[in-house]
Amino acid sequence: MNWRYEKPNEFTDKIYDTKSEIYFIGKLFEEILVEIENVDFQYLPLLSKMVLPYSKRYSSFFDIYREIINQIKTEIDFSGSEKQAYREFADNLVKIISKVPYGIKYNKDIEEMIRALEEVYKNSILEEIIQNNNKLITIFLDGQYKFWPKLEFKVSTLNSMIRLLKSSSEDRKKVILNNLWERFDKVDREYEEIDEDLPF
Repeated sequence: MNWRYEKPNEFTDKIYDTKSEIYFIGKLFEEILVEIENVDFQYLPLLSKMVLPYSKRYSSFFDIYREIINQIKTEIDFSGSEKQAYREFADNLVKIISKVPYGIKYNKDIEEMIRALEEVYKNSILEEIIQNNNKLITIFLDGQYKFWPKLEFKVSTLNSMIRLLKSSSEDRKKVILNNLWERFDKVDREYEEIDEDLPF
């Protein structure tokens, strides 16, 4: 069989997975850039990592997406009050999450998240504290997790985050969400036996 590009090194071990797809897409983009010539492509380092040997290559397209968002960060600034609104929300959200399994997926539809956050807010609007921590967490995490149902999460903190998201451009929303993903990355990934009096 004739291959358009050099075969990735994992083919020697009969491996074909997402990393292989990333390799071939990276090679395709390299070819396009050679044909265009003299183009100022800002994602060359990212493209180079797409075609590295198997062990050093990106593991998923989601990782590539996050890397692109990381590059947006340097072009966007937030005011002190906006940073405070984000940090208070992120601190409290991560605090009520106890454990998540390896491989848990993060939700990516920002507009749907905003709608869901507004729904949680409506259901607690007459309260000082959100009435169901699980409904808040499930907006961001796709899969099973353990959480602290009795830890308090202020409604005012949620409201400030909703206002921040709704007033932000698409790029700013992506940066906010990526920062939350960075927080989730640090949540304890290892399940262990937990006392029944502790989190669900």
